[in-house]
Amino acid sequence: MSIFQVRPTRRAVIVGAAAGVLTGSRHAWAQPRPPVKIGFIGSGRPQDSAVAIDGLRHGLTALGWHETQEFVIEPRFAYSDSARIQELVEQLEAGGVRLIVTHAQAVAAVVKARRSVPAVYQLSADPVTLGLTDDLARPLNNATGVTLLAAELNVKRLELLREIVPSSRTLAIVYNPLHAGEHLERSWIERSASILAFSTRYLTTRQPAELDAAFLEIERQPPSALVLLSDGFLLAHRAAVMRAASARNVPTIAGWGVFAEAGALFSYGPNLQDTSRRPAYFVDRILKGAKVADLPIEQPTRLELVVNLAAAARLGVAVPQTVVARADRVIE
Repeated sequence: MSIFQVRPTRRAVIVGAAAGVLTGSRHAWAQPRPPVKIGFIGSGRPQDSAVAIDGLRHGLTALGWHETQEFVIEPRFAYSDSARIQELVEQLEAGGVRLIVTHAQAVAAVVKARRSVPAVYQLSADPVTLGLTDDLARPLNNATGVTLLAAELNVKRLELLREIVPSSRTLAIVYNPLHAGEHLERSWIERSASILAFSTRYLTTRQPAELDAAFLEIERQPPSALVLLSDGFLLAHRAAVMRAASARNVPTIAGWGVFAEAGALFSYGPNLQDTSRRPAYFVDRILKGAKVADLPIEQPTRLELVVNLAAAARLGVAVPQTVVARADRVIE
């Protein structure tokens, strides 16, 4: 062993120190960032928002985001108490969410709430009619998203019903009065029902007990057809709704394909998978720095007619071949 020590030169000391700093910096850069927190507010119970939350999750994943590593969804539910929405917004903001996603009945309350983070929504009603913005192309209130044109499409559904079941005259309309824009949907239905010579009666369904009562009323006074005004509550209970309708041999129509899959005669409206995933596009853009005001509120570009021929056979309905030929999907 040498008795001499090799003393490092000043240059070597500087280079070595610099290397240490760079190594430390690389180590710091390698530390994973905490995932982005995305708030979600639903107006009812967790099951009423399951499709919307799953759509958000799958939509973000399809855009390259990794759940738990890069984002987490923080859900809150009002359990049909709209007065709680402001409190839920404050909870989420205190927890550090970067934005809030919402849908259905909760939209108006979230958009109009006091909040400091952007909001992204999916809504069946018209945001302009609800006073959420003045123009779909120029979002206001630091909120944007998707409108599904539910009210306007009721006209086309009744026209299709008249074409498929020309003998139909009386409509039982199952609806949730808490659903945003419900008054607008009723207005469109009444207008087209009058033109097409339908009589209408409305059955309120805000909770399971009212759903049971609605079908007892249908049993007492069978309508020619049952019209479902799609919202989160009926979507969550579609299997039970269609079991009850099938047991009473009532032709049923709705706005989303999942109802036809569950046994409705036909559905006509936006593709639910597409629309439930679309809010993820807005979330992705906002998290990457886009301004909400630069993201126009969208309308669906894809509408689908789904015809259930198995249901038609059970009901004794002969669906015209002209309708079958126009269908985007046929269930046999």
